[in-house]
Amino acid sequence: MRKRLEDELYPGVATWLALHLRGKFPRADVNTYDTHSVDLRTVLRQRGLHGRFQDSDAYEIQVDVTGVVQDKDKVRLAFVECKVGPITLGDVGQMLGYCLVALPEWSYLISPAGLSDRLSKLLITYGRYDILSYGKGNHIRIAQWNMGRNEIDVSSLVPRGTHI
Repeated sequence: MRKRLEDELYPGVATWLALHLRGKFPRADVNTYDTHSVDLRTVLRQRGLHGRFQDSDAYEIQVDVTGVVQDKDKVRLAFVECKVGPITLGDVGQMLGYCLVALPEWSYLISPAGLSDRLSKLLITYGRYDILSYGKGNHIRIAQWNMGRNEIDVSSLVPRGTHI
């Protein structure tokens, strides 16, 4: 039941991500894919992008929604991992693993239920935003998903003050 509810989030999230990335890069080729049931290396190979990522054969991860931003010089990835219940530290660990493997430029962990109480305490009360960091200056952004508007609730973004 829970997995089915999570699956229902993917189309709206993919649409939101595409609009968001096209807004940032209006001249780039932007595509988003529901990748929850196929690993990233397969998606990149099917799209002819595997050559743009030297280690893509090792991308044995299944991110829920993947965005690809292509321009002449660069291909960038965006990941969104969807949860139905409150986001936990375990969910952060899962997303951090994905990010350490493929180093996306943007990564979002979202849920209509927001953060669990314990994760909220760790991040907001104790300021442990370091657990969201990966790569060179990149970090996971956590947010509540607004089901009615099919978008991230910007006021819920963690770390606070970050941009989507």
